Amino acid sequence: MDRQTKTGLGILAAGCVLVVSACGQSTSSDAAATSNSRCVDIPDGYYLFTDGKFSPTSQELALEEAPEVTQAQVAWTHDIENDLAVAGFDWITLDVSGPVATVIGTAPTAAIKQAGLDAAEAAIQADRQARLSIRLVVDGIGVEGVAPGVGAAVANLSETPTPEACQAAFEATMEGRNIEFQTENSSISPPSTGLLDAIAGAALLCSDYRVEIGAHTDARGADSYNLRLSQERADAVRAYLLDKGVSGDKLTAVGYGETRPIDREQTSEAYARNRRTEFNIQPD
Repeated sequence: MDRQTKTGLGILAAGCVLVVSACGQSTSSDAAATSNSRCVDIPDGYYLFTDGKFSPTSQELALEEAPEVTQAQVAWTHDIENDLAVAGFDWITLDVSGPVATVIGTAPTAAIKQAGLDAAEAAIQADRQARLSIRLVVDGIGVEGVAPGVGAAVANLSETPTPEACQAAFEATMEGRNIEFQTENSSISPPSTGLLDAIAGAALLCSDYRVEIGAHTDARGADSYNLRLSQERADAVRAYLLDKGVSGDKLTAVGYGETRPIDREQTSEAYARNRRTEFNIQPD
């Protein structure tokens, strides 16, 4: 004799979500079920099964994707590296930490470096697992005989770095570099976006700590003008990092104007050193 049975999808385990539809007639395969089973009419919907009980829940919770597991991350990383090697970029590797993928390696020329970086970014976007896992791609590619990649220090950060490691990464990233702005305004120059992406990568991995963005000018111009300009530039950097996914609660922008010079000489070299942006981990 046929009996009534519940139809739906789900795994009966603590914390799982069961998608329940209406009671209906079973198929002949139900004959092996125990004779005391019975159907209980409940509204269609999503139910959370915990502690032996069903509780109504939302569709959004039911359909929420599980976080990517380490094995899957390793798989797509290797797949992308293999594809890049086939395309002629066998010197590229990916360093993945949290939501940040740093493309590392040493290219023979600047043109080949850019081609390799473009290929890596396109491969990450084309791979579903990579696209879901990665929020930011950082350029850590160096050029033979020239310099290491701008984001090389980011690859040295773990997913749970110490404040000292974070400060070292910011300083190493900015060593010998500076964020450039359009003359006498706060618009970030396009060549500085790669540097800012590396800073954003470090900030994402150092999300447990507060970071001060300190902008400084040289001594030319009125004090009040320099103070305002430096604040606008610090704010522009903060806005860029926010756009890359860094939490606003962790970023403070401060314009110091010309009040903290590191070189008091009145030369073009001194002016260039004093025009700078610094990133400092702040105590809690």
